[in-house]
Amino acid sequence: MLGLLYIALALGGTLFVVFSALTGMGDGGHVGHIGHDVHGDSAEGAPHFTLLSPLTLAILFASIGAFGLITRYGFGLGDAPSIIVSVAGGLGTAYVVARAAASMIMGARGTSTIKADAFVGSRGEVITSIPAGGVGEVALLLSNQRYTSPARSADGAAIATGVAVSVVRLAGTTLVVAPA
Repeated sequence: MLGLLYIALALGGTLFVVFSALTGMGDGGHVGHIGHDVHGDSAEGAPHFTLLSPLTLAILFASIGAFGLITRYGFGLGDAPSIIVSVAGGLGTAYVVARAAASMIMGARGTSTIKADAFVGSRGEVITSIPAGGVGEVALLLSNQRYTSPARSADGAAIATGVAVSVVRLAGTTLVVAPA
């Protein structure tokens, strides 16, 4: 009876993994996500993975079945030792495979996150004039991407369109700039 359970687990888990690979379904979107946060770190943007995703559970079941068949029929272990070894081997395999898959997926993903300290000292150009004591707009090139943001003059003076500026600091989401 235990042999049939091992076969069912190995076959069922393997079929689900193959089905997931062919259809792109099965992780329920739990492998991770990347957020957009331009002013520092965000817990929301942190990639994560879960050991309780359907795909990880399928790998666990397939591994338990495979280890069970190997220990029971390959090594001739009895019921109890076979169960202990197959559950331990299945848990270890599922963990290693899930971590490796998450690592590969996260390594291939990009992010549009720009840290606040990347702005300070960067150079840009005023694209909408900054009136005295008012707000205009500046365009910067950060990490090879064009970024536009509201901007104020550091000394409160007006800055005309087309003037090169340097970012002195951030005030909320507004850049504080001075002519370069």
